Amino acid sequence: MKATGALVKKYQKENFDKLGKSCFICGKKSSLVVHHLYYLKSDKKYSQFANGVHGKVLYQRHLARCIAKNPTRFELLCQGCHYAVEIHLRWRPKKLDNLMIVVGKTRMAKKAGIAH
Repeated sequence: MKATGALVKKYQKENFDKLGKSCFICGKKSSLVVHHLYYLKSDKKYSQFANGVHGKVLYQRHLARCIAKNPTRFELLCQGCHYAVEIHLRWRPKKLDNLMIVVGKTRMAKKAGIAH
């Protein structure tokens, strides 16, 4: 079977359908990516596949096998939310905790009518 953009889209759609068809965080239904909650030693990363359509087909097939074995290892995210998750994973736990404290305080102030 010839590797084409249509074949990449087919595998992506199958993978997305198995994971809920929309971003787990915001609900967006476009620009979706599969986020690994954790990797196994047997998993291959996207960067390990060749550039171009053929590499994308092989990656999506590999991902489909991983999802079929254990779909709970993955979340479907839009590109924006995936970027946010990856950025925050680089933060020290204390820094992330402090961010959540500030977000909570800001929301409480808005709810109380103190902030706009």
